[in-house]
Amino acid sequence: MPEQWSKEQIEEKVKQLVHEQLRVEPADIRDDADFVDDYGADSLDLTELVISLEDEFSVRVPESEMKRLNSVGAVVGFLAEQQSK
Repeated sequence: MPEQWSKEQIEEKVKQLVHEQLRVEPADIRDDADFVDDYGADSLDLTELVISLEDEFSVRVPESEMKRLNSVGAVVGFLAEQQSK
């Protein structure tokens, strides 16, 4: 990540991407909601979301991490952690 993002900025951008990629209404996006179980995302949706996250935040999401990144809260935590490296 070339610039420093606050946790709030990261969360806002992740929610925007979830809205765009998974077609979830912004009011329905919760930090703890599971992308698959709560929003009905399939593997293609998740792959597209990860690609969008990688592009937006200039990070690489290792395949080993993808299973863990199953909610907005998990993604925000991962991105904040990557930023501090």
